[in-house]
Amino acid sequence: MSSKKICSKCRARVEPNWSVSGDEQMCKEAVEWIMIQMFSYGREKEDLVVDVQNKFGVQMKFECPKCKATISS
Repeated sequence: MSSKKICSKCRARVEPNWSVSGDEQMCKEAVEWIMIQMFSYGREKEDLVVDVQNKFGVQMKFECPKCKATISS
């Protein structure tokens, strides 16, 4: 389940870090749901962005672990 991306800022090929932002309780539920989707069903985290927004009303973000720039999914 490796989905490396090229960072547009530092040009490094990285596995982006992901996070969710929004309502604290909904973020907790979203993270739990994301983990289940990834590890139980083998879904890629990039494929969950729209589902997370629609189901929990929170934003899923990806960032470069080297320079902390936002990486689009």
